[in-house]
Amino acid sequence: MRVLLRPLFVIILAFAAIGSTRAEVLAPLPVNEIAPGVFAHAGAIALMSEENQGDIANIGFVIGDKGVAVIDRLDKRKARDRL
Repeated sequence: MRVLLRPLFVIILAFAAIGSTRAEVLAPLPVNEIAPGVFAHAGAIALMSEENQGDIANIGFVIGDKGVAVIDRLDKRKARDRL
């Protein structure tokens, strides 16, 4: 058992190191509270590109007592992470 744990530990550390070097700090998407608990973001009127990082959709979310409803989850992961 101990023989198997050492290689597994090394693999986990390697993936953690790779993930930490690839992480980048993303600026959050600007949102406006248009009503109490209702937020919206207006995306750029453009085609998706590296410059706009996929920020081309109008997005909304509603914060309720039991959860958050997201309207238009975004197609580009980077834009979702920014939201």
